[in-house]
Amino acid sequence: MRELFFAQPLRQFAHGFHLFKKSLLLWVYDRSGPYCGSFIDIGKSPETLIYVMAAYMSMSDAELGLDQHIKYEAHQITVTLDVPGTEEKCEFKLSPEADALQTSLVSRGTSCYHTLEEDCEVKFSWRMCGDNLEAELLKLAKGIDGMADLMGSRDFVKTSDLRKDLIFTNKMVKNTLPDDKAMATPLSFTNGTMLRESKSTSIVGARKRKSATSDSGTETGRSCKRSKTSYGRQ
Repeated sequence: MRELFFAQPLRQFAHGFHLFKKSLLLWVYDRSGPYCGSFIDIGKSPETLIYVMAAYMSMSDAELGLDQHIKYEAHQITVTLDVPGTEEKCEFKLSPEADALQTSLVSRGTSCYHTLEEDCEVKFSWRMCGDNLEAELLKLAKGIDGMADLMGSRDFVKTSDLRKDLIFTNKMVKNTLPDDKAMATPLSFTNGTMLRESKSTSIVGARKRKSATSDSGTETGRSCKRSKTSYGRQ
């Protein structure tokens, strides 16, 4: 899944599933972390697997997690931002290859793209709700030597909107690792190529989130913490 978000850093979320013999577990991954439902026994209900695969195949781009605010064309990406201090909008045509991007899955997912028509850089990033907007800070720093000039900005979506009507509790926390210690090889990315490091590490278990609530059924903080924003800077 990390490789998928590395190849498509502007994706809002992605679907996945685990199949353990006759047990099926459906997952959704976003920048606040993965979540899933209960195990499905496809031994007792084999037609469920067919329904699930058919549902995946019939999903729209938005249902698959692609950002509908961004247009993908053959050799460019197009995004529309709000011009600061006006009601006007400006359209930026971007190179399809990111100049820089964050490889961690659970993160701000920051990625930067160079514009094709102007000497500008457009930055996409998820921010913690309640944090100061980078666009507002750039407005305050306008005219200062060495600071980027803000050309446009826009809030796209919130994680709380993507997870609307879902309730997260401690009872939903799952450790899907085998009983014995799982050995994993760390990965690092260089120039778009995935490299394997020689040293192996031992993963003892899944890390529980500090934001999980009590078993009473209230929502966790993770379900409403991130908001996706883009900035155009010169």
